[in-house]
Amino acid sequence: MGRHRRRKDGRTSMRPAELLAESKARCIRSGLDPGELPAFSDRLTASELQARRIAFQEVLEVTNCFIDKFLSAAPDDPLLILMTDAEGCVLALRGNAAMERQVRRFGIVEGVRFTEDMGPSSIALSLSCGQPVLLLGKDHYQEALHGVACCTALLRRDAGAAPAGTLTFMTGLDDAHPHLLALLCATADSIERELLQRGRNEQLHMLNQALIENKHYGVVVTDEAGVVVECNALSVGMLGPALAPSVSALSFEPIAAIFRHVLEERTERMGEELVLTGREPFERAMLDVVPIFDGAGRLVRVFGLLRDMTERHKTEELLRNTEKLVVAGQLAVGIAHEVRNPLTTVKGLLQYSKSRAEPAYYDLIMSELDRMNLIVSEFMILGKPEAPSHRPIDARAVLRELLAIFDTQASRNGVEIATTGVDELPLSGDPNQLKQVYLNVLKNAMDALPFGGRIDIRFETSGGERRIRFADDGKGMSEETLRRIGDPFFTTKPDGNGLGMMIVKRIVASHGGRLSIESEVGRGTVVELAFPGDGS
Repeated sequence: MGRHRRRKDGRTSMRPAELLAESKARCIRSGLDPGELPAFSDRLTASELQARRIAFQEVLEVTNCFIDKFLSAAPDDPLLILMTDAEGCVLALRGNAAMERQVRRFGIVEGVRFTEDMGPSSIALSLSCGQPVLLLGKDHYQEALHGVACCTALLRRDAGAAPAGTLTFMTGLDDAHPHLLALLCATADSIERELLQRGRNEQLHMLNQALIENKHYGVVVTDEAGVVVECNALSVGMLGPALAPSVSALSFEPIAAIFRHVLEERTERMGEELVLTGREPFERAMLDVVPIFDGAGRLVRVFGLLRDMTERHKTEELLRNTEKLVVAGQLAVGIAHEVRNPLTTVKGLLQYSKSRAEPAYYDLIMSELDRMNLIVSEFMILGKPEAPSHRPIDARAVLRELLAIFDTQASRNGVEIATTGVDELPLSGDPNQLKQVYLNVLKNAMDALPFGGRIDIRFETSGGERRIRFADDGKGMSEETLRRIGDPFFTTKPDGNGLGMMIVKRIVASHGGRLSIESEVGRGTVVELAFPGDGS
């Protein structure tokens, strides 16, 4: 018989019958004595056998499970079951005790390897051709095996993959069932399906763990009734500690309506924006919710994915404010110039005619003109901020100049202003811009005292800094207001423009200083300005 062809995977393209004939012919050519027992030239050491079993552990576990069921159904049948790896090394041997003793006398024990040069065997032939093989009686070359029926099928972890090993049934020739090979193939198929399912389950478990344990997305999974079955730490951080397995998502705000819609309509909801209240640092989130169906089209799960959109929302808001500032800045300079010129004329004429005006009306008109002039000044700073002209100044002296004008309004509103601390607070700065800072801070403090109150101003040096501290006992601010104060156009006043504290921040920063604000509703507000003491 000519040399048979082998594929790239090492297996031959010959049929089992052809391989059997070739194997017997090889035994005759090599002078192998059929009266002798099979000679195993390859054998694993104890440590090598243990290592192979560990590598083959999953296949052994699944196969043993099926073998236990199989053998328990026919405990007295003379049947032996062998499991080998892909190289033909016996890893396990189980079955009828009498049959096992007989096979061990043939030298077939754990660790031996079935090869093609030791005579025909169903294991070596099956591995060679990649098909199930059945050898009956005299199909074996050795006479000692003429009373034995052997059939082998390959075991694969995945469909189309290389064989992971083999499963072999051995029994007496007289006891061999005509459907023995078919029964073996059915058992091998069941084992392969279980291995495949285990593989898929393991992959799903790893994917599930990767998804649940990720630190970038919040995950909420419910059953078909909307009861939470899984949620990760980030989703709890976003939605609250009450979120947990067994909780109904249909009554859990702010996701209830979205999950209810998906369950009822069986359609996905994507890109739903959530406002998260009291869940700092999370303020905004994006929620995608999709229904999951089984093969029969039944809804089995609802999957929700949360993305933290807080920083993105802040960035978008900052961009919107920047765009507003650009437009407002372009308009501000022109408007300020157009308004300031007639405003100066009106104020001058009014002062010229002061002797003929009603005092009460005169003071009110002048006060309103000053307020208009302040608004125009703020627009000028917004539209065309000037670089500070630094020079040595006394911060307390600058305040005294301002209070000479401001005290009248404060007294009229029932507000007491007290200054304490060092008599002089020297620093390097622009007196006009510093005066603008004082004015905005004092105006805010006055607005917080609609029914009168007290404003304490303290000047001090600390840690090389020059500090000016304004404290009022007014109505205070909420955490949300405190967080947003200084944002462009953010205001809580009906007639405010949201520019005052933004200008304060800008001027303080241009002086190399820092601004800090503390406030509590019902207790008042503390504003602290800190400037470098070295004049930098």
